[in-house]
Amino acid sequence: MRKTTSKSYNILRWIAVFLAFSAFLTPALANDDFEQQVAETRIVCDGDTSTRCAQTVHRLLDSDGDGLISFQEIEVTRSAATTSVQDLKSTLTPEERTLFGLALVGIKSAGAPAVFANFDADGTGTLDINELFADVTLDSRTFAVVASDPGAIDWSSLANRFGKLGQALLAMHQARRDR
Repeated sequence: MRKTTSKSYNILRWIAVFLAFSAFLTPALANDDFEQQVAETRIVCDGDTSTRCAQTVHRLLDSDGDGLISFQEIEVTRSAATTSVQDLKSTLTPEERTLFGLALVGIKSAGAPAVFANFDADGTGTLDINELFADVTLDSRTFAVVASDPGAIDWSSLANRFGKLGQALLAMHQARRDR
């Protein structure tokens, strides 16, 4: 069984939030397709720039390839993620299953339509890459480096997008960081 490194864990934690909150590949997406796309995204985000990682995540969520993510696309991806988390034969690592599971519960608790609307800055009902990653400074560093840079992610803004649950998670994150 493959163990995820802490570098990968930071990347996967971030991706899990968006994949679970987004959950939209195609309506007929099978578990194997979803898990394959997660594996491909993991490879890019583990070794390439944060900008390339963000583009890969956005493309994963943009099932129709129009450059915009709709709420319907998110719901399909969320469904595929839910199925993969529950499938005992899933190829997701234990950490990925845990992260996706927590993200799915969090999105359900916060209300997926409200979370989506909080990312939709221009009110068009779709998300472009800038809206999806508005709280992250994307650059030539890997996503793991960006995620570990306290100034590269506006955690407070990101938490606000997820409502009360986001605020609770932010408090937990800050407490863990301060230990």
